[in-house]
Amino acid sequence: MTTLALIVFLAALGFARSSLRPDESELFGLTADGEWDIATQTRIESLTRDQLVQLADTHGGWSVLYRDPQDERLWELTYPQSEMHGGGPARLAVVSRDEVASRYKIPRHHA
Repeated sequence: MTTLALIVFLAALGFARSSLRPDESELFGLTADGEWDIATQTRIESLTRDQLVQLADTHGGWSVLYRDPQDERLWELTYPQSEMHGGGPARLAVVSRDEVASRYKIPRHHA
Protein backbone atom coordinates (compact mmCIF):
# COMPACT_ATOMS: atom_id res chain seq x y z
CA MET A 1 0.00 0.00 0.00
CA THR A 2 1.39 3.41 -0.92
CA THR A 3 1.72 6.17 1.63
CA LEU A 4 -1.07 8.17 0.02
CA ALA A 5 -3.39 5.15 -0.02
CA LEU A 6 -2.64 4.56 3.67
CA ILE A 7 -3.43 8.18 4.52
CA VAL A 8 -6.72 8.02 2.62
CA PHE A 9 -7.56 4.75 4.40
CA LEU A 10 -6.76 6.19 7.84
CA ALA A 11 -8.75 9.35 7.11
CA ALA A 12 -11.73 7.19 6.11
CA LEU A 13 -11.50 5.47 9.50
CA GLY A 14 -11.64 8.82 11.25
CA PHE A 15 -7.92 9.21 11.97
CA ALA A 16 -7.87 12.74 10.55
CA ARG A 17 -10.92 13.71 12.59
CA SER A 18 -9.39 13.12 16.02
CA SER A 19 -9.87 15.97 18.49
CA LEU A 20 -7.01 18.06 19.71
CA ARG A 21 -5.41 16.58 22.81
CA PRO A 22 -4.64 18.74 25.86
CA ASP A 23 -0.90 18.08 25.41
CA GLU A 24 -0.90 19.33 21.80
CA SER A 25 0.03 22.93 21.10
CA GLU A 26 1.15 22.81 17.46
CA LEU A 27 0.42 20.83 14.32
CA PHE A 28 2.59 21.48 11.27
CA GLY A 29 2.09 19.90 7.87
CA LEU A 30 5.81 19.73 7.16
CA THR A 31 8.22 17.06 8.35
CA ALA A 32 11.69 17.74 9.74
CA ASP A 33 13.03 16.65 6.32
CA GLY A 34 11.09 19.42 4.60
CA GLU A 35 8.52 17.04 3.11
CA TRP A 36 4.76 17.60 3.23
CA ASP A 37 3.16 15.63 6.07
CA ILE A 38 -0.11 14.69 4.38
CA ALA A 39 -1.62 13.05 7.49
CA THR A 40 -1.09 16.17 9.61
CA GLN A 41 -2.22 18.44 6.78
CA THR A 42 -5.42 16.39 6.44
CA ARG A 43 -5.98 16.52 10.19
CA ILE A 44 -5.57 20.31 10.24
CA GLU A 45 -8.09 20.66 7.42
CA SER A 46 -10.54 18.39 9.24
CA LEU A 47 -10.16 20.22 12.56
CA THR A 48 -10.65 23.66 11.03
CA ARG A 49 -13.61 22.49 8.97
CA ASP A 50 -15.44 20.28 11.46
CA GLN A 51 -14.41 20.99 15.06
CA LEU A 52 -12.86 24.39 15.67
CA VAL A 53 -14.93 27.58 15.66
CA GLN A 54 -13.63 30.36 13.42
CA LEU A 55 -13.44 33.72 15.20
CA ALA A 56 -11.51 36.04 12.88
CA ASP A 57 -9.04 36.24 10.04
CA THR A 58 -6.39 38.64 8.84
CA HIS A 59 -4.15 39.08 5.82
CA GLY A 60 -6.88 37.95 3.44
CA GLY A 61 -7.30 34.61 5.21
CA TRP A 62 -3.61 33.72 5.47
CA SER A 63 -3.99 33.84 9.26
CA VAL A 64 -7.20 32.54 10.81
CA LEU A 65 -8.13 32.48 14.48
CA TYR A 66 -10.13 29.55 15.90
CA ARG A 67 -11.43 28.51 19.31
CA ASP A 68 -11.58 24.90 20.42
CA PRO A 69 -15.03 24.43 22.00
CA GLN A 70 -13.69 21.46 24.00
CA ASP A 71 -11.22 23.43 26.13
CA GLU A 72 -11.60 27.07 24.95
CA ARG A 73 -7.98 27.31 23.78
CA LEU A 74 -7.33 29.66 20.88
CA TRP A 75 -5.63 28.28 17.78
CA GLU A 76 -4.15 30.16 14.85
CA LEU A 77 -3.93 28.72 11.35
CA THR A 78 -1.01 30.16 9.36
CA TYR A 79 1.15 29.27 6.37
CA PRO A 80 4.73 29.99 7.50
CA GLN A 81 6.30 28.63 4.29
CA SER A 82 4.60 31.29 2.18
CA GLU A 83 7.31 31.15 -0.47
CA MET A 84 6.08 27.65 -1.41
CA HIS A 85 3.36 27.08 -4.00
CA GLY A 86 -0.09 27.72 -2.55
CA GLY A 87 1.38 29.09 0.68
CA GLY A 88 2.97 25.81 1.67
CA PRO A 89 1.78 23.48 4.42
CA ALA A 90 -0.50 24.70 7.17
CA ARG A 91 0.50 25.30 10.78
CA LEU A 92 -2.11 25.22 13.53
CA ALA A 93 -0.81 26.48 16.87
CA VAL A 94 -2.10 27.65 20.23
CA VAL A 95 -1.96 31.42 20.70
CA SER A 96 -2.39 33.53 23.81
CA ARG A 97 -5.20 36.00 24.30
CA ASP A 98 -2.63 38.82 24.32
CA GLU A 99 -1.31 37.76 20.90
CA VAL A 100 -4.87 37.60 19.59
CA ALA A 101 -5.71 41.10 20.80
CA SER A 102 -2.80 42.64 18.92
CA ARG A 103 -2.99 40.56 15.72
CA TYR A 104 -6.71 40.46 15.18
CA LYS A 105 -7.74 43.74 16.81
CA ILE A 106 -10.05 41.87 19.16
CA PRO A 107 -10.33 43.08 22.76
CA ARG A 108 -8.62 40.55 25.06
CA HIS A 109 -11.84 39.85 27.00
CA HIS A 110 -13.72 38.96 23.77
CA ALA A 111 -11.25 36.35 22.55
